[in-house]
Amino acid sequence: MNYGDRSKTLQEATKLMLGTLRDLQPLVAAIEETKLGHPRAGSSASEGSGHTSVTDDRGDPMPSVSDPVGEAGIRTCPGRAELASLDRHLQAIYAGARAVEAIRSRYLDVVVPSEGLEGEEGCEIVARVRRYDGQPHWEEVYRESTVSGNLQRSYRLGRWAYEFVRRSGRIPTLGEISAHVEGRKVRAG
Repeated sequence: MNYGDRSKTLQEATKLMLGTLRDLQPLVAAIEETKLGHPRAGSSASEGSGHTSVTDDRGDPMPSVSDPVGEAGIRTCPGRAELASLDRHLQAIYAGARAVEAIRSRYLDVVVPSEGLEGEEGCEIVARVRRYDGQPHWEEVYRESTVSGNLQRSYRLGRWAYEFVRRSGRIPTLGEISAHVEGRKVRAG
């Protein structure tokens, strides 16, 4: 693949994914409605399939029956399979996007976003580094502390930041934080 092919592939994939994102809620709702036993699943769950699903002891077709519960039990549910397939594909897309982002971060000055919980307050020190989307990097809080008086005020610190300040007696530089976030070893001292 050359640059043009890669660019076009990424543009097309992004276009398709944005359309899917826009339509995700109505798509899932439409699939849910096709699941057998759903109140609006239509006549397929209530008419009975007669000879296609029920035979007598000789194998001859039986007349149509009105047993939606029994019919639902012997039929496969395409809606359930479609939702499972959709979930698998969305997981694969997410995993692929994270893998591409990891490659990108190895060669460009980009920080791969944290998988931390959004909305939770994280480490104030590591949050000084921005992710590729401009948001602060998130790392779980280990302790809120001045680290034995090394800091002028109490900070929410992740484990790495706490240990760095404890060993060095100072707040890490942006370069040291970036190196830590990128997974490189950083010596405190």
